Amino acid sequence: VVHRDPEHFMAYFHLGRYSEQLGRTGEAVTYHRAAAELSGRAPYLTAFLGLVLVLVGDRNEAEDIANDLERKARRGSSIATCLGALLIRLGRVDEGLAWLETALEAKEELLLLIDTPWLPIPEVRDTKRFRSLCARLPETRER
Repeated sequence: VVHRDPEHFMAYFHLGRYSEQLGRTGEAVTYHRAAAELSGRAPYLTAFLGLVLVLVGDRNEAEDIANDLERKARRGSSIATCLGALLIRLGRVDEGLAWLETALEAKEELLLLIDTPWLPIPEVRDTKRFRSLCARLPETRER
């Protein structure tokens, strides 16, 4: 897809996810950065870039992304799921879980990916608050 349509941002996103799963985090950053830029910095794609930046140790850029997403979320953008996941990865667990609870109340569809291979959050998987949140998700979500 990338060769046929080099501006297809979702192809880069999928390459980024694939690279992450293979443990190639440097490549994943490159692909997620391309996806974010080609999409016009779509919040959810930018959040995935932030998530992988934390993995490679670039916390400063990841914090900048989180701060930008937080400003957008406070203005009403429906990006609470992405923001919550990124804040949790950054170690700001209480804030992140609060945003995930906001996403649940707002019925954000992306929340259905939480704690799946698409958006794993092992940092909080065993906490009571996170298990409670997951228990309130629709039964139809992929596990």
